[in-house]
Parts: sequence; C-alpha cells; structure tokens
Amino acid sequence: MALALVNLALWGLNVYLDLAGVRLPDNSAIQRLNQTKGWWDFGGNVQAALSVAEQTYRSYATASGAILAAYSAAVVGFGLTHWTSAVSMAILNVYAYLVTAATTVLLSSAVYAVAMVLARTWPALLPLGAVLVTFERTRNLGAWLLAVSVVAPIVLAAGADVLITAVSPAQIAALAGMVTPAFVFFNADPLLMAMILLGLIGLVLSVATYAVSRLFDHAGASLSLE
Repeated sequence: MALALVNLALWGLNVYLDLAGVRLPDNSAIQRLNQTKGWWDFGGNVQAALSVAEQTYRSYATASGAILAAYSAAVVGFGLTHWTSAVSMAILNVYAYLVTAATTVLLSSAVYAVAMVLARTWPALLPLGAVLVTFERTRNLGAWLLAVSVVAPIVLAAGADVLITAVSPAQIAALAGMVTPAFVFFNADPLLMAMILLGLIGLVLSVATYAVSRLFDHAGASLSLE
C-alpha cells in the first residue's frame, strides 16, 4: 500500500505538471523518478532523485550564506573608521530585512538537505513501520514512519525542482555583490521568492505527512494486534 501511494503521488504530480505546462530539466529529481521502468529500478531511482534534491538544497544554503557573509563584511568594513561608520549603520538598518530572508533560506534549505539524507533510509522505514502499525501500542509510531517514508521523498524532491525552476541559486548568490551603500538598486525578489517557496515546501510536507499518517493509522487499526 505504501509503495502504491508513492507511485500514485508521482503520477498525480506528473499529471499536474503536464496540465500546468511545466517543463522540468532533464537532470531534475522528478525526471530521475520518471525514468523508472519497473519495481526493480524504483528504489535506485528514488535514491538518485534524493541525491539531486539534496544538492539543490545545499546550493541554496551556500548562496544565502554568501549574502550573509557579504552583509557582515560590509557592516564591519565600513564600521572600521569614524568617517564611514554612518554608512555601516545605514547598511545595518536598511538591509535588516535581508538578513531575515537570507537566514530563513539558509536554515530551511540546510534542514531540507539534511532531511534528504535521512529520507534515503526510507527502504528501512517501510518494513519497520509496517510491523509497528500492526500492534496497538506502536500503531501511531508505525503510521508516522510509513507516512514519512511515503511523503518526504516525493514532496522534498518535487519541492527542489519547483524551487530551482522558479529561482536559481545563481540569482540569489548574485545578490551578495549588491550589498553596498547603493541601497536603491537592490532587488531582493529572488531571495524573498526562495524564502516563500521553502516555507510552502515545509507546509505541504507537514500537512501531507499528517494526512497520510492518519490513513495508515486507520488502516492499522483494523489489523492491529494487542
């Protein structure tokens, strides 16, 4: 049932992408999953997709880290002398929102990158969850493990593809060179878009995991042993 839900979720995602006219890159995580010919290569393609998604999230963490490094360097650099300390304070205040957005992107993408590494354990979580869900005392834990193993790989892989299609890490990294006293020329739209999309990925992951866990919980209730 769990594996059937994974494939059903992948099928639904592809249908949506076709209807929306979204063309994913050939090396994207979902495209790696679409190369699956049967059950024999499904596991390997899932692991390859998770690897692609992990590298994607890592690139956003690196790009946002570059912005924070440039911000810190500008504040400290202009604050070294009395004549430029006013510029340092101006950068500190004007770009305060930038720190919040960049920090959010850094933390979110880093957490998702780690989650991708943990998601590679899904082959072990499936049988473990299937056993636990059959016992009354461990049914909730088993349902949660099954839900995570089903939902996390698909949602996080798809989220990485949507994110990199909407705004590339290069666009965010380029903002690091714009942290200067020329405040009016700064365009933080790519960074803010990445922050919003990363937040939506987490929201979808939470909601979908809860919904699927309830499904497995109710299914396990009819099979549970005392």
